[in-house]
Amino acid sequence: MRSETIKKFTSIDTLYLILLTIFTLEMFMVYWINENTKATRRIKPNKQLIFLSYSVITFIVFRLIMLLLMGVSPGTVAAVPPTFFEVVNLLHGVCNFLFAILLRGSLNRLLGIEPGSKYYFKLIWTILLGPIYINYNINKIKEGEMQAQH
Repeated sequence: MRSETIKKFTSIDTLYLILLTIFTLEMFMVYWINENTKATRRIKPNKQLIFLSYSVITFIVFRLIMLLLMGVSPGTVAAVPPTFFEVVNLLHGVCNFLFAILLRGSLNRLLGIEPGSKYYFKLIWTILLGPIYINYNINKIKEGEMQAQH
């Protein structure tokens, strides 16, 4: 059951996740979050994660507006109040944090991982590293499942 469930989640090498997030101005992280939200909903519908999907979509729209404003002209960016950018970044941080906490709990429940297990998604690392830690742990579980099958 665990190996079939974990296969439904998107994960890539953690270093690639970090680099792609940086080079795509966080758009890849938004894609990663959306894919794993959909995977969780396919396994077990969760209204909290559905709400979070809309939060992520809202973030994408705000981020695209920011990028468009930056690309138009320096004068346009200067005309935008600095608080707008601060609010967008704060919303992004809150969405990532909530997503990581909700996905952590969902994964521990869906995969039947108990506290103390080497695969348990730990709260402290989830708070500190968010989706990067979730991706890392999904990879660790997938590797463990592959080794167990051989």
